[in-house]
Amino acid sequence: MQSIVVTRLDDYTAVNVAYRSVEVFKKLAADLVFLRDELLTPFGTPLRVTCNIANATVHPLYFATIIPHLNDPVGEMEKIRQRDERFYRHIVRQSADLLCGGKTNANFMQAQRVKRHVVGMIDPDASREVRGYLRRASERL
Repeated sequence: MQSIVVTRLDDYTAVNVAYRSVEVFKKLAADLVFLRDELLTPFGTPLRVTCNIANATVHPLYFATIIPHLNDPVGEMEKIRQRDERFYRHIVRQSADLLCGGKTNANFMQAQRVKRHVVGMIDPDASREVRGYLRRASERL
């Protein structure tokens, strides 16, 4: 976040958030929760939040961070496969590396933090399903 401008109007409070660059899966969601739960609580409701983003990155490594929050992670990955095969391949490779014991990101501390976060949050049944899917999908790539 570069800046936040809060304008109290008669019917609502307008909030404009400016970003130069943000990673969508990992940082944007966390920033929005921080805004909602911490920074904007004194202003009450209703709020109208507008984010102006100059550059947004969607990195396949961080797709794993949203897996615990998806009702059907395998279904969502299949939707991505149907729409963008190249991005899907990157998601499968990165997620399989993190969740199925790969060695590619073993020395990359950010990847290890993502792995700990995902493993700690994901439901064990969903974890088995996702890992099985990632193993099968990795073999097909």
